Amino acid sequence: MRNFKVNRRRPAGLTLAETVVALFVLLSCIAIFLTFMRSLLGEGRRARQQTLATAAAESRLAQVEALVYQMGPNFYQNAAWAAISGLPASDPAFPLINFAQQVDLLSVAAPCGALEATQSQPRLMTESFRQVEVRARWGWRPQDEVVLIRRFAGPCSTNPTLRVEPLAVPPNPLPRNASANFRASLVDPNGRPIPDVSFGWFVEVVTGSADVRASGDRMGRQGTLTHQIRMLDGSLAPGSPDPFSASPRRCRVKVKCHYHGQDIWGMSDEISLAN
Repeated sequence: MRNFKVNRRRPAGLTLAETVVALFVLLSCIAIFLTFMRSLLGEGRRARQQTLATAAAESRLAQVEALVYQMGPNFYQNAAWAAISGLPASDPAFPLINFAQQVDLLSVAAPCGALEATQSQPRLMTESFRQVEVRARWGWRPQDEVVLIRRFAGPCSTNPTLRVEPLAVPPNPLPRNASANFRASLVDPNGRPIPDVSFGWFVEVVTGSADVRASGDRMGRQGTLTHQIRMLDGSLAPGSPDPFSASPRRCRVKVKCHYHGQDIWGMSDEISLAN
């Protein structure tokens, strides 16, 4: 009797479990791909909005620059900057962008350097620099905005004049060991003071000498003339009388400032010093 061997091979094809796993993997890949595409499209839209907002902010800064250049000497007046702070929040050229402007005063060391900033009482320019911040927003999220900042310096005045004037009429003649206070100011041709200028004080000898020192802050806006002589060791001694003349001696207060690359000098009227 002959034996026959039965072939029990598995029929061709996938089982239900394998099919489910394959579909799950396929759907997961599709979901990841769609998520990536959505993120990519979102970043593309945000990049386009950011580019548009940047162009809008630069356009608004161009308007600000035009207004600043029209200010002229009024640069130092707060009222002149109200027009910039009050610019409208919308622009017909950019209907989807909302604008906001902020103007701030900057305090800058004079001269602008790290060495001056380390002083206990640094010389500061507090009126000559303004910072304008423009915000262009297109959405509600914090990152849906562009911020541009520009700084502006005050205009340079042509042919300024340095004035040296007494705070009060000094005695005539000024007694020995007595003092007189003076004020220095740099003004434009229209007589308007130019801010943020520092001054150095000197004595111009005519027939006599005295001692002068800046008083107040380190900008040297005020100085004190004393009818004394500063010795080599730095001490002050009363001015000695002139044995050859009984008439008062005379001197002037001389002040220097450095403004936009040029040295400007000013001088007071002659001051009589008691003999």
